[in-house]
Amino acid sequence: MIRGIIRLQSVKQLVASPQCFTSRHYSSSQQNSKTAMERKKTLYYPLLPNLPEKLHTSNGVYIIDIPTDSQLVEAYDLFQTTIDRDDGYGVDDYPNLEFFINYMSHDSVVPFVLYQQPEKKVVVFFNTCPSRFCRGVNPVYCGGNTVFHDSVKRHGLYHKIISEIFWKYAGLLGYEGFLGETFVNNKKVLHTILDRHNWKLLGELPKISKLKHSGWVNSFAVVKLFKDIDEKMNAEYRVSKVIVPDPDISQITLNNHTKKIDNLPRQCITHNGAQLMVDYATEEDIEPIYDMFVKAQNEGDGYAIDEYPTFNHFVYKLRKGHLFSMKVKGHLVGSMAVIPCRFVRSAFPNIGAGPMLVDKQYRGKGNFSKLLLLHALFCKELGYEGSMGDTFATSKSVLNVAGGLKSDTGSEILARIPRTGYIANKGWTDSYIMYRDLSDLPLEFMNKHIPSLLPNGKTSKL
Repeated sequence: MIRGIIRLQSVKQLVASPQCFTSRHYSSSQQNSKTAMERKKTLYYPLLPNLPEKLHTSNGVYIIDIPTDSQLVEAYDLFQTTIDRDDGYGVDDYPNLEFFINYMSHDSVVPFVLYQQPEKKVVVFFNTCPSRFCRGVNPVYCGGNTVFHDSVKRHGLYHKIISEIFWKYAGLLGYEGFLGETFVNNKKVLHTILDRHNWKLLGELPKISKLKHSGWVNSFAVVKLFKDIDEKMNAEYRVSKVIVPDPDISQITLNNHTKKIDNLPRQCITHNGAQLMVDYATEEDIEPIYDMFVKAQNEGDGYAIDEYPTFNHFVYKLRKGHLFSMKVKGHLVGSMAVIPCRFVRSAFPNIGAGPMLVDKQYRGKGNFSKLLLLHALFCKELGYEGSMGDTFATSKSVLNVAGGLKSDTGSEILARIPRTGYIANKGWTDSYIMYRDLSDLPLEFMNKHIPSLLPNGKTSKL
């Protein structure tokens, strides 16, 4: 097990304990006497000085504001109504009230409500957040949700929110566009955003959420730019104005799962005869693994410059995953992780993902494609029915293998997503989302391609 512990006064302290592992940095975003939404207003009123704002409509005057804590509960009830109808939200997008409140309380998420005086009943809720399609922790594209009470759906308020209000506040927060998804069965929403408001459809993604009555549903990835992007903007690194705290990892324990990968380590022999061992990362491995990813970020080697800006961000992003080391003669040469796919809305996704990095001397010659197959095998062993991740458009060799362009890995490219990360020495770069269906993939297939990496095997030459 690997656990994050506080680093005090910016001094790195390694605590020798079987239950602890020290983080490099710690700052809490929640510890004070204010309620969650009171604190939210303290953070964002300076950026949104017109709040609370009056919105004049044909149906009367509405107040736009960051919600109170009680109004946030009302907003949750609006989501429950739509969930009961299979109308735009899945049953476990926000599986319970506590989950919803915790999510909306995160510093980088900014919730808004519309209500009328004097009863202050919430009739519209929307929020902005960093797009989960972007790789960096503070991207220039936002995501977000909107939900409406039945009483206002036919008063033109929906189109005003979609075409004006949402973009106004997203722009004030420093976002340059919206990058998200909507269910393929949301015909009215798709008509509105694609035909009336000129959004762009990027591709179809499988099993993004689970509807209460209809089961898993696909989504269309969509994008809406607030302004044209010129060559200078594409080369300039920018972030939004939202607050992105260094996560508190003091209560996070990596690799502490009831369900684990069995029969580790898995051993294989590379093209140059090296014996590469894949095993769960130990407490001693975690910081060297992080350092490898930092080096890759700094060199523009497949990772954005702010993908893991601190050790805490690295641990936090892997908190629900399984982290593995790759070693040759005990020397760390790479790492892979299996985590829930970040593109999936559901709090309990059945599609896996995860970063992978291996020293350049062990790439090519068929090694990387076999490691991708191993990652797929780990996903399947952990119960995932598919694997879906992304790679930058500049990573041609990875696209050829992981995207299935020049190799038989069983993967396919689903969408090209614009400007998902800023790469060192390259600027803003698009990503390709790739998917591999594992639901009908028999272990015999794996046995044919990577016999040494199956539970009943130990060694084979790649």
